[in-house]
Amino acid sequence: MRGPSIDGSSRTYDITETPTQALDAALSFWGSPTISPETHQALLDFASSALPDPIFSWQLSPLRAQRQNALRHLLATCPDLQTS
Repeated sequence: MRGPSIDGSSRTYDITETPTQALDAALSFWGSPTISPETHQALLDFASSALPDPIFSWQLSPLRAQRQNALRHLLATCPDLQTS
């Protein structure tokens, strides 16, 4: 899971990961960059709403892995990390 992405069909990704933990892990992946409070809240809102409800037990791991990949991409492209 240290590569550039996580297997979106993973059956081993943490099924108990909360939205806050997911965002913290994505920030850590990119070296814990400083982002604005607005960006942090927008990403946390995404992480909180990214999983469908209800969810089947077999989907817990793959969908959380996919959420992590999406957060990594969103962070990499957010305005806070762009330079001129």
